[in-house]
Amino acid sequence: MDEAPSPEDMFIAVMGITGAGKSTFISKLTPYPVEVGHGLESHTQEVRAYPFQHGNKKVWLVDTPGFDDTKRADIDVLEDLAGWLMTATKNNLKLVGIVHLHRITDVRLGGVAYKDLKMFQKLCGKDSFPSVVLGTTMWPANPTVNDYNREKELRTTFYQEMIDDGAVMMRVMNTKGSALEAVLGFIDQPDLPEPMVLAIQKELGQPGATLIDTAAGRQLEEEKIKIREVFEQRLQDNEKRLARAMEAKNEEMVQMRISQQDELRELLKAAEKKEEEARIRMQEDWNKKVEEKDRQLEDLRAALEKAAKDMSDTASYRSRGWDTQSNWGGRSSTDGYYHEEAQPKKKSKAKKAALGGAAATLGYAAAYGCNVM
Repeated sequence: MDEAPSPEDMFIAVMGITGAGKSTFISKLTPYPVEVGHGLESHTQEVRAYPFQHGNKKVWLVDTPGFDDTKRADIDVLEDLAGWLMTATKNNLKLVGIVHLHRITDVRLGGVAYKDLKMFQKLCGKDSFPSVVLGTTMWPANPTVNDYNREKELRTTFYQEMIDDGAVMMRVMNTKGSALEAVLGFIDQPDLPEPMVLAIQKELGQPGATLIDTAAGRQLEEEKIKIREVFEQRLQDNEKRLARAMEAKNEEMVQMRISQQDELRELLKAAEKKEEEARIRMQEDWNKKVEEKDRQLEDLRAALEKAAKDMSDTASYRSRGWDTQSNWGGRSSTDGYYHEEAQPKKKSKAKKAALGGAAATLGYAAAYGCNVM
């Protein structure tokens, strides 16, 4: 795929946990191949964008990893999402909507699905909910009462706050027409819609801000705190059992409880150490990403400016009558003056190619999140 975005193009992010149908949804609309998974192992390891044409409008669907990725830590997923969003901000890519998908076949929204939804809400912020579609997927050909009950529970419980703030809930069937219907509200407008600015984009736009300072980053911290609390509760429970064993003078049970207590303390200590290392790594990795991608952007901008300047110089030569084809027709190519002045003409083509290549590189890299922020 060698297409690059233009300023008029629109971007729509597709989010949700592994197996919710993100890649399948995108494949219904884009002519390009999208790897589709059929199990619980994530096939989307990084943010990728796929274009499709709707009338005279080009739309890019952004495939994203979920916060239940089987091969990556949540913080790495958040870094990738935040990095792409900041790329969009810096390069004026127009994110006009988000489609968040959830399987209607899930008995309840719990565990990783609930965590993913909470992270999604923190990532977006309430102001962005009017540009969100909450799509339920995996509907059977003949829905049951249980399917309708789960839909009602989602609408009145887990999605209620977002719907109240402007989000739209709809069924997304396994058809091109249904996928198109989910995004039409974003793209089928007479004027180009205003781009979304998510909460995390605003937060990271503050001087010196890091992922830890964002609502999504704090949500991850809360998840870690919950895990720590589970360890501490288990320690307290085991302490009580140890006391009872000592009162009963059950030496064998006492030794077992002491051994369990030591093991739990070691596990808690290791978890806290790992948490601190992850926090430090997150800060260092984010700073490196920002510095590296800023540097790459500056290099690309410098290439564009240089190419534009060279083209401007060439245009200046021509405006003064130095166009070799129109004003020097009587001279032969062996004439020294003609030969010397012919160089801007040749150089112009090369510089046009350089300008086009640099622009395409900047746009392509921005769209795909290819080491550019």
